[in-house]
Amino acid sequence: MLQHAHAAPHGKRKRSLGVTPIEAIAAIGVMSAATVGLVALVDDTMDSARAHATAQHMSAIGQSASIYVRDNFASIAAIATPTHAALVRVSDMVTTGHLSANFSPILSRAARAQPVRAQVATYQRQGRHSDAGVLCGDFQAHGGDALDWIA
Repeated sequence: MLQHAHAAPHGKRKRSLGVTPIEAIAAIGVMSAATVGLVALVDDTMDSARAHATAQHMSAIGQSASIYVRDNFASIAAIATPTHAALVRVSDMVTTGHLSANFSPILSRAARAQPVRAQVATYQRQGRHSDAGVLCGDFQAHGGDALDWIA
């Protein structure tokens, strides 16, 4: 008995070397889900890195302001009262060398979605006589995104 070259012997189906449409759709679905998960993971990691950069930037300003106030205590205490703050600007700290010359008061947009401007307000503590000559700092950041995990 002669058989056609393409026919399977004894009624068995010949295995297809291609992919069925359902297999292709399933593979695309799996790849799409993996891509969405990967994008979410990368986005979360980038946001965490941006928040960390913002926290480091603010910390550098705060530490430098503390040293600046200690180094310039007499002149700041002469200006600061319980109702009037003596502002310590980043530009002041750069001018006196408490921050590097290329340090910017505005955190770059690459680190957070919006620029952040920072300054430190220093007040005389109001209260008992023993509080005279005690300065309190108030770190102020304007703009940027709220970082709820820092609060």
